[in-house]
Amino acid sequence: MRNLKRGINSLITAGILILATISMSAWAAEKVQLTYMFWGSPLEREAQFKMCRDFEKVYPNIEVKAIYTPANYQEKISAMVAGGTPPDVAQLAEGPSLSWARMGVVMDLIPFMEEDPEVSIESRLPETWYWYDKGEKTLGTNLAAEVMLLWYNKDIFDQAGVSYPPANADQAWTWDEFLDVAKKLTSEQKGRKTFGVAFSTWAGPLLPFIRSNEGEFFNEDVTAPLLESPETIEVLQKLSDLMNKHQVAPTPTQLAAFPSFAVTMQTGQVAMAVDGQWALLDLAKARFNLGVAPVPVFKKPVCVELGSPNVIFSDTKHKKESWELYKWTTSAESVLPVLRSGLWMPLQTKWYEEPDLLERWIDPQTHPPEYKEAVVDYLLKYGSQYPAYYIENWDEVQRMIEQGFSNLWLGKEDAKTAAGRIAEELKPLLQGRTDR
Repeated sequence: MRNLKRGINSLITAGILILATISMSAWAAEKVQLTYMFWGSPLEREAQFKMCRDFEKVYPNIEVKAIYTPANYQEKISAMVAGGTPPDVAQLAEGPSLSWARMGVVMDLIPFMEEDPEVSIESRLPETWYWYDKGEKTLGTNLAAEVMLLWYNKDIFDQAGVSYPPANADQAWTWDEFLDVAKKLTSEQKGRKTFGVAFSTWAGPLLPFIRSNEGEFFNEDVTAPLLESPETIEVLQKLSDLMNKHQVAPTPTQLAAFPSFAVTMQTGQVAMAVDGQWALLDLAKARFNLGVAPVPVFKKPVCVELGSPNVIFSDTKHKKESWELYKWTTSAESVLPVLRSGLWMPLQTKWYEEPDLLERWIDPQTHPPEYKEAVVDYLLKYGSQYPAYYIENWDEVQRMIEQGFSNLWLGKEDAKTAAGRIAEELKPLLQGRTDR
């Protein structure tokens, strides 16, 4: 009888062990599905889908559903948030990012970094962090680093017998040198005009010039406008004069009729263009003799860094796995093909400082020979943040600035008059910074 009991007990014990083993195996094999949402060019789509597949190979228990949304992105992701079905991890436009962080829609990443030595504040470019709650919390960094630059067609310079702009920011053209070259490169033959330079009139291309002259849109605390400061007005007027007085740059109306800067520079319609680093993707594909330089200076070099963030949504049911995906999507190693294409730049500081890593993402088939000095060194030495990083209602503020100066760019209003009017309208919108 005792032997029978022992036998039954042994069978029960064995059964429990088998069930436990099966349960543990099932748990270990159970897949977690994450959604990752993003926008971008066809190249970005291809690269990010590959990035997700590579992630799944390293983390076989995590399946990533990549949601590529090339149009109406903000409307769609806002609808998902309102409906209680946001993605786990996503690219997010600058506009809603800080307000969504304050409201708890997206997560503070400080607790993750406190537990994970792979990512630290110091490991990434300081200009790329989005801080809120008086600088106590961060929603993360850009998806990639980007800066404003001066691009140019070397062949047009050669034909005009003009020297290229210096790649070293400490030797960058002064405004007068820049204007002189723009005049020399502006020409008209058989009714076809070549403009010396072109630039869009949103805040990104304007800020390097304004800050170079020690001007700014607002005071340090972002509680009062500085549009009426002599330094800011001087720059705005001189930029307008490029279009309307000297006629070396197209007005916004003329520019709207142009194709992309890559096409206009390739076809000789424009000799130089102030545009973001991301333009390199198309510029390199245009296959002309491309050059790059720091933006011309008034008093000092300034490199404006900007870019939209990647975030983790607070409603995710898989926080640990979402953190792993977040790290992966913002890793230089994971997106190396996009870096080499010229579309993005790395976030990690070491990828700018270590020669072997620089060689891995700066592709001589894509990046101009002077790229390292004109872009990497420029950013490391003179980087400054775009206002979207610390102004919660930046979309509204930026819209008012851009619309308010529209007549300035058309030559219908001078900078002082326009700045005075816009400054009054801006005052109620300036509510301080999120990073302090």
